[in-house]
Amino acid sequence: MLSTPRQAQFQLPSKGDRSFKGPDGRTYRWKSNAGLLRNEMQCSDTKGVVVATYRITMMAVSKDGELRINPPGRFMVDFLVATALAMRTPNF
Repeated sequence: MLSTPRQAQFQLPSKGDRSFKGPDGRTYRWKSNAGLLRNEMQCSDTKGVVVATYRITMMAVSKDGELRINPPGRFMVDFLVATALAMRTPNF
């Protein structure tokens, strides 16, 4: 049985943040926290519960990142992967 694909709906960013509606109809927000040696984004719900964190080490040989999905976000892994990649992709 195939499930119906759902589309993530982004809202325009404010200060580098982006929000989207999850499959449960709730709003989630990716917030960027860039530092000198690390670039980190956290995705949280409207109550401030962090559901995922995406990290890239700036001084690494490769620019691979690490996406950690916390238990509250495990029901929407596909949305978190897609939206984290969308946040990392530069807007041209």
